[in-house]
Amino acid sequence: MREEFEDPWVAWNVVRTVLCTLALGLPARALTLHGRDGRDGRHGRSGPSGPSP
Repeated sequence: MREEFEDPWVAWNVVRTVLCTLALGLPARALTLHGRDGRDGRHGRSGPSGPSP
C-alpha cells in the first residue's frame, strides 16, 4: 500500500520545496534590489520634472 502513495508523495514534496524556496527567494531578491536602489536616495524613477541635470 505504501508503494502506491510514495512516488506521488515525493513528487509533491519536491514541488512544494521548489515553491517555498521561490516564495522566500523572490521577495529577498526584491528587497535586495530595492535596498540597492534606495541607498542613495534615488528610487529608480525620475520625478515629475524629469531627470536631474
